[in-house]
Amino acid sequence: MEPLERPTTGWTHKEAEIRIGPQPDQSRGWSPGDRSTVPAPIPPALSFLLLLPLAGALQPTSLPFPELRLVGGPSRCRGRLEVLHGGSWGSVCDDDWDVVDANVVCRQLGCGLALPVPRPLAFGQGRGPILLDNVDCRGQEAALSECGSRGWGVHNCFHYEDVAVLCDEFLLTQPPTKKVLTSRAPPTTTQNGRGEGSVRLVGGAGPCQGRVEILHGGLWGTVCDDDWGLPDATVVCRQLGCGEALAATTNAFFGYGTGHILLDNVNCEGGEPRLAACPSLGWGVHNCGHHEDAGALCA
Repeated sequence: MEPLERPTTGWTHKEAEIRIGPQPDQSRGWSPGDRSTVPAPIPPALSFLLLLPLAGALQPTSLPFPELRLVGGPSRCRGRLEVLHGGSWGSVCDDDWDVVDANVVCRQLGCGLALPVPRPLAFGQGRGPILLDNVDCRGQEAALSECGSRGWGVHNCFHYEDVAVLCDEFLLTQPPTKKVLTSRAPPTTTQNGRGEGSVRLVGGAGPCQGRVEILHGGLWGTVCDDDWGLPDATVVCRQLGCGEALAATTNAFFGYGTGHILLDNVNCEGGEPRLAACPSLGWGVHNCGHHEDAGALCA
């Protein structure tokens, strides 16, 4: 009996060439009845080594923050921040928290850009553990897991310090609307069909968020952010019929206005029916530029 030929296991230059023209049908593969040479199987140890790079590529990178969510708000992009650790959801303390940290959360959730940090307890208190404190993001992180903190469960906080986050998913996907909502409060006098002291919010994604503008003497003008705070924004939101104020913005957050700066050092208590009823320096008296235009974000 003649010895069997040892199958060829290596590639030759000829085998690697691209053949042009009709070729024998090789689609049916090999079967036990074939008299042709049987391809040598790859040893199990070698196949394991060959699959290692592919297995590594298919394994997702495990992050310390596998999940986070915003709860208690009107949508998945607004609410109290909670993170998942050790199988339990917990809140984040607001020590050192600012809009830079919020932007990382919004980006991780696919929710656009962060709006100014809302008032405390805007979306209620959490329950269970407080998992993070003194979060310190630089702003370029892809996930909250990349930001500094005191570590899991290390804090000196209570739930009345729970972080809330407001994201605006429209800021990256649609231009600001031109629609504005004027005051529904009864006008004291009429100027070009609008009431003296009427207010509107412009430059935001909807009629209930944006730069505050007020009507005086038939002209619209802006409000300076000196002393501007949540009580002032509360009055604006109420006057517009836009519900509760979530945040008062400063430093022209919704863009620079044009024309007159009509009010400065507005000091509302929060219960006034109209912005014009709040104390201020008076019409047109200010020491501001449009880089200080005030804004409001209503619910």
